[in-house]
Amino acid sequence: MKFLDIPEPLDDDVSRFSTARSIRLRADWFIRIRWLAITTSLILGLVAEKMSSDLNFTYIIVFIIALMAVNIGYFGYSKHMTVQSLLYEKYFVKTQMLIDLILLTILIHYTGGIENPLFFIYFIHVIIASLMFKGKEVYQIATVAILLFSGEVVLSGGNSFMPTGFLTHHHIISGGDHLHDVNYILMMLASFWFVILFTAFVTASMMDRYRVIRDKLVRNQKKLISAEKEKMDFFRFVTHEIKSPVSTSLSAINAVLELYNAELNDNARNLLNRAQGRSQQAIDMVKDLSELTQGAIHNRQIRGNIELCTLIRKIVDDELGNNPKNIITKYIFPKTSIEISTYPDLLEKVLVNLVSNGIRYNREGGKLTIKLQRDNQLVLISITDEGIGISTSDLPRIYKEFYRSAEAKQTAKIGTGLGLAIVKRFVGKLNGHISVSSELGAGTTFVIRLPENV
Repeated sequence: MKFLDIPEPLDDDVSRFSTARSIRLRADWFIRIRWLAITTSLILGLVAEKMSSDLNFTYIIVFIIALMAVNIGYFGYSKHMTVQSLLYEKYFVKTQMLIDLILLTILIHYTGGIENPLFFIYFIHVIIASLMFKGKEVYQIATVAILLFSGEVVLSGGNSFMPTGFLTHHHIISGGDHLHDVNYILMMLASFWFVILFTAFVTASMMDRYRVIRDKLVRNQKKLISAEKEKMDFFRFVTHEIKSPVSTSLSAINAVLELYNAELNDNARNLLNRAQGRSQQAIDMVKDLSELTQGAIHNRQIRGNIELCTLIRKIVDDELGNNPKNIITKYIFPKTSIEISTYPDLLEKVLVNLVSNGIRYNREGGKLTIKLQRDNQLVLISITDEGIGISTSDLPRIYKEFYRSAEAKQTAKIGTGLGLAIVKRFVGKLNGHISVSSELGAGTTFVIRLPENV
């Protein structure tokens, strides 16, 4: 239930369990939980009134009204007051818990005292305290609960501790003699103390262990982020350093082939053509690396509206060119146009890579099918070819940088192995999801799911 979810501010420093904002959000959750407690108290009160002629339902109504009043006050304060310091926010929550425990003790006193089974609600506050705080602060709440309940039991009249009674004991069902026996009272209080302290110990220990694991995960995540950043920085350095010399070499080769082609013997011409192809491959790799390493590219772009049918047809026409493989294209588009708000350059690079692969690795005279459809608030784009396919063992690795399957290398000698890595990264930046299904020798289908509004 979303209503009962414990919120956490993900934009805060995740290495810290408690921040002022996180305590405020947990306090808001505590306020929501209290409405549930008020409703439950009313239901249990109605049931208890039917079971006991000695119970005065007026006390329960007064308790519910008082708890509703203070909870409305908490809600109004939290809604209109800005987040204060961590110490102040903790004080705000502890004040709520103290008032809750006092009101609970008053209710228990007027509805049976030690014979009222609802005293286990004290334990719930200890459990909630372990979610809010850590260490000795959990035991502080447990100690307050012990003092309040024990004080009510001891000060209620008609027992060996206080025969005349500072407070009048109110029976919930009947007044058994054992309720006034000192041994029974001591046994009940000892059990209460043990269980509530044990609850504090277990919950605090579990939360401490959770925080240790969480801190370890956060540290590992930071290491992974740092390693990813170092890899991207290395790629940026490589693309910057090799782009100029490779471009210069390719220009020189092109010039030689253009100016002196007739004077070259066959061996020299073949060597230069191979060098030209490899140099172009290196430039393509530099280009792909540059796109792959632009981690914040979408932050520098302007979001715009795109009509997908038109964009897809344009990309397919551009990529087919003179269509050397006689590829047959098939469009399965809805009757009405589909327009989405997204980052145009990123989406175009994704589609260009997938369409290009669908043509490059297709069979002679194969079909390229592109399907476009809506699914609730998502747009689905599927691109299917009838080409070489991808083996089951290769599927988990196709999005890795520089990876090319044996079949892909055999079909197209020149390739960077970065196209699908770029696709995966850019689809993620568009808040989308990509999936693939393939059968070796039978073709491949890529499906992109994008939100209509990024």
